[in-house]
Amino acid sequence: MEGNGQLPCPAIDVDRIRAEIPLWRAVAWIMGLTGTAFLALAAGLYTGLLEPSSPLGPGPLAGLSIVGVALFVGATACYAVRKGRRVFWGLLGLGVLVGPIVVASLGKRCWHCRRPAARRARECSCGAPL
Repeated sequence: MEGNGQLPCPAIDVDRIRAEIPLWRAVAWIMGLTGTAFLALAAGLYTGLLEPSSPLGPGPLAGLSIVGVALFVGATACYAVRKGRRVFWGLLGLGVLVGPIVVASLGKRCWHCRRPAARRARECSCGAPL
């Protein structure tokens, strides 16, 4: 321990952070687009724009809706992690239209030291990439 009662800061793994940021971005886009497609398909079935090929009742509609919302929440969580935020911000994806807007308006946080950073910043004051 240092004299001020805090543990020393661990070394920054810049390469790992630089590799993970685009991965989280890609996963968020894939999950978000897939979730949106599932929700659009469920809405099309619900409104009668698409004729279901078999009379299975509301089961497939509910299944598509649940999977679509789950993927959308996962995408919002991945987007929040990419911005250096906690995964729980992904629960805002339950508000399908409002959630991603709220997460997008949050500022970035450093993946290493957790300090807030400017929206356009590419590197934290501690040296870690954002």
